[in-house]
Amino acid sequence: MNNQIKSKPKTALSPKIFTPTIKPCTLMLSCFAYNKIRYLANKANTEIGFWCIGCADDPLYVKDVVVLRQTANVVYNKFDDDAFADFVQDMAQKGYDLDEFAFIWGHTHPKGCSAQPSATDEDTFSDKDKFGNKQKLVMFILSQSGDMYARLRET
Repeated sequence: MNNQIKSKPKTALSPKIFTPTIKPCTLMLSCFAYNKIRYLANKANTEIGFWCIGCADDPLYVKDVVVLRQTANVVYNKFDDDAFADFVQDMAQKGYDLDEFAFIWGHTHPKGCSAQPSATDEDTFSDKDKFGNKQKLVMFILSQSGDMYARLRET
């Protein structure tokens, strides 16, 4: 009786090529947040700026939005500096991380305007000093017609 174990013939291994998987980022809005933004968009004849409140484990899931005192017209909105400082302090005191409440800058576009960013939007979004030099920021726009636009900026 032969007790030898026969080995399988060796085959050439093909080299494995590492291809990184890029997980797509998706901005998700709770029904509450979406309806709140739609209400704002439909009631105003100007832009309305807001900050999205995300979740700690998924900052791209928006559970609420906060509207601060601001100056606005059809193509522009600027948050009041004191209102923004109070907002940041209040959120920090409540235990929120910066990326939960100052990661997604949103605003509406009034009737007749698409959700595509205007030149003013692009200038604002590209100016790192306007957002505390954050490395990551999302610009989100909802037009009065219901169209949406969002983009992540990483520096």
